[in-house]
Amino acid sequence: TTHTHTHLTSFTLCSAFAGQTCRKVLTVTFGSTIAFYSLDDLKEIKKLEVGSPVHAASLHPNEHTFAWGGQDNMLHVVDYTTCVQSDEYKGHFGPIHCLQYSPDGQTYASGSEDGTVRLWQVHVGQEYGLWRFAKSDEAEAAADTA
Repeated sequence: TTHTHTHLTSFTLCSAFAGQTCRKVLTVTFGSTIAFYSLDDLKEIKKLEVGSPVHAASLHPNEHTFAWGGQDNMLHVVDYTTCVQSDEYKGHFGPIHCLQYSPDGQTYASGSEDGTVRLWQVHVGQEYGLWRFAKSDEAEAAADTA
């Protein structure tokens, strides 16, 4: 008899935030698998094998994408409907062990074994919170002549 052991490595809940209409979804990672379950009946919604040990995943509040990280030190963004990866980011120098979207869905945070926590923008380059972007000299000159 062969016994298979599954160890839960992370889970996150996506529930209604600030007027958004998000179902209650449990995101679970184990081995190289990410699974999503309905909290209403605990039935599996979908499951995805990612090909690398995954330690954390987070479903965006609008449920259009999810992000995951793990042993490969990369942050992956995947389309929730098609399960096709849309982006991949390098920023950590160790496995990613925690990951969570902000309630408004504009940013997400990842924490790594390298001792860092990184904040990521969903739409890179937009001013948000304390993120401000200085204009280049060319952009300023063009704005002044316009």
